[in-house]
Amino acid sequence: MRIRVQIGLILIVSLATLVCTWQFSQAGGSYQDAVREDVKRQAAVQEDVRHLYADEAPPAFLVAAEEVRAEALSALGKDNELAVSEHELALPHRVQPAPRRPARTPPW
Repeated sequence: MRIRVQIGLILIVSLATLVCTWQFSQAGGSYQDAVREDVKRQAAVQEDVRHLYADEAPPAFLVAAEEVRAEALSALGKDNELAVSEHELALPHRVQPAPRRPARTPPW
């Protein structure tokens, strides 16, 4: 009887060890999945920042500089033709409409 109890306890401890090993394995896999997701998220954030500062910022800085230049030139007054023309050129956000041509009538 004593041997059967010992064998039963050994089986229970072995089964508990097997369950614990399986749970630790699952936890390690979940941790690796979380690390993988975090790396993907960080790569996406890095790409967004690169796109912002490398692609979108230089033209935005140029526009801002030209707006400041236009404000400074507008202070020179309307009498200075060079300042007026430079002021118009320094306004990148203002699109001058093309002059309209009169409609052509067909030759017939």
